[in-house]
Amino acid sequence: MPLHLLLDQVSDVLLVGRVLRRAEPATDVSPSQLAWFPDEHDMEPRLLSQLAMKLGLVDGATRLETVERMLHRFRCNNVSITDATLRPIGAGCYPLGAMVNHSCSPNCVVTFEPETSEMQFRALRPVEPDEELTHAYVDMALPRDTRQRRLSAQYRFDCRCPRCGPRHEDKQEDDRFLDADADGVAESEWSAERRSSVDRLLQLLETSTDTAAVAHVLEALRHELHPHNIHILEALSLLFNNQMQGSAAERAAALATGEQIREVYDRVYPVNHPMRGLHLFTLGDVNALANRLTQASLCYREARAILGITHGPTHALVQLLDARCGGSREES
Repeated sequence: MPLHLLLDQVSDVLLVGRVLRRAEPATDVSPSQLAWFPDEHDMEPRLLSQLAMKLGLVDGATRLETVERMLHRFRCNNVSITDATLRPIGAGCYPLGAMVNHSCSPNCVVTFEPETSEMQFRALRPVEPDEELTHAYVDMALPRDTRQRRLSAQYRFDCRCPRCGPRHEDKQEDDRFLDADADGVAESEWSAERRSSVDRLLQLLETSTDTAAVAHVLEALRHELHPHNIHILEALSLLFNNQMQGSAAERAAALATGEQIREVYDRVYPVNHPMRGLHLFTLGDVNALANRLTQASLCYREARAILGITHGPTHALVQLLDARCGGSREES
């Protein structure tokens, strides 16, 4: 009977072999040796029905209990390796990096050196002497209850950071509206009618493929949900992607949608967060396509300032932005 493993479980099974084979204290280990990048299309059919022991990924003398124990540790301590656009591409074992604690309002962000998979902590703001370094284990844009559930389920702790403490009850805090309905009521307190209506619209959003259908669902969601609700951002992101791949008229409309996404990102992410930088890079390209070169240059420059911090000045993405900034400056 096949074991229908998820892709992240496949990554863990493959990674455990790498880690256990390099467990000797004297072994000189590079970051890339403690990482595994799954090829979803090539590896999954072969590996979903297999476990590490059956595949011979670990030494035959290794006890099954040792592998199981390591996999349990992986679940709480492994790091998702991301590419330059923050898309997950694999899993890595970083013992020192795993010691850095979580905060929903962190002072650092994690990125990875493309060639070696080295884990890098980049400061999002000036760090005070003796201030603890923290980074977010989950997406900072998620509602408080969703963040808490994910942190508890995977990392086995209840977050008590500033965003999750008593200030959450302050009615002026944006955080409380990330899962609120149009009346400002938190999702946990929704009526059955409201929940049913929102669930129906979210199901429609999942199955909507053309731009007009997504725009229609987004408009309906705006009547049900608070403007800051995370599902509005999800619908905006889907609409933006569809518009970017659509007709010339749709690509022109993507400018307004992209600006709405920018407003959300400005609200939920720190000034120097890479999500803001990456979106500004995209907005620069959208403006350039629309021959709005002054606006494109402004977006590129702000994106360069952010990604220069989070990715480093020598990163290929930042060097590409340098070229974009120069090109926009010359054309304008």
